[in-house]
Order: sequence, then C-alpha cells, then structure tokens
Amino acid sequence: MFETLRGRSVIMAGGSGGLGSAAVELLLAEGAEVTVSYRANREQAEKFAGRARLVQADLTIAEDRTRLLEA
Repeated sequence: MFETLRGRSVIMAGGSGGLGSAAVELLLAEGAEVTVSYRANREQAEKFAGRARLVQADLTIAEDRTRLLEA
C-alpha cells in the first residue's frame, strides 16, 4: 500500500467483525494509527494487538463512548 494515512488517527467501531476487521487491515496498511473498538469479541480484536489500540466499548453507553475517545 501507499501509506496515505500516515500520521492520521482512526477509530474503527466494530473493528473485530468481518467487514470491520478488513477495514482495520486496510487502514493499518495505509499507515493510520488505529483504535479498534469491540463490544464482546475480544478474541477477534486481539489479532490487532501490537498494531492497534484495543478498547472494549458498548457504544450505547455514554461512559464507554467517552473512554473510547480518550484512548
């Protein structure tokens, strides 16, 4: 890839699922600093450990949204 997102930060909600996971891979390949938000699928999210921040968050809960944005 071309690393066109180098230096940019991205929050990927639902990044542990199928489509979200594919999007995270592309964002990482483009050089983005990615925070992966997952609600319950920690095992799937862990495949990005060391390459992205992982944050467990239920986006229907205000405190979780705040914690995600502060990560």
